[in-house]
Amino acid sequence: MVAPTDCLHLQASRALLVSVVAAALDTGVLFLLNKHFGVPATIAAVFSYLLGGVLQYLLSSWWVFSRSLSNHTVGFTTFVILSLGGLAITTGAIGLVHDHLGQSLLLAKVIALGLAFWWNFLSRRYLLFNRGVGMPVKESAAAG
Repeated sequence: MVAPTDCLHLQASRALLVSVVAAALDTGVLFLLNKHFGVPATIAAVFSYLLGGVLQYLLSSWWVFSRSLSNHTVGFTTFVILSLGGLAITTGAIGLVHDHLGQSLLLAKVIALGLAFWWNFLSRRYLLFNRGVGMPVKESAAAG
């Protein structure tokens, strides 16, 4: 196993890889719900985004950030709250690009993913997995 890290560039690279995996799940569920089950795009986007978020939390805690949260219930709750910013970006982009401008759902999702990635990564790095914000964290045993 490759240990988590404090290096910004390595964290960003790993977070991007984790985001790609979560985005594949998110996008697959989005299209499954929308195209096969007829769920409206913005509603399907909320559900699929949250599902991808759970996967991101698990992978971020395990592999991306060198500080893990002492209390995973509080950590996951905070992660979800921070993810609401990414969810707002996602639903806004899909609503604007797909619903309002009539562009493809795939284009809207790609734009949403790019914008939400930066919000999610930076908020998690500086507000969640950061010793200085009052969230109880512990150094990973693998981090050096």
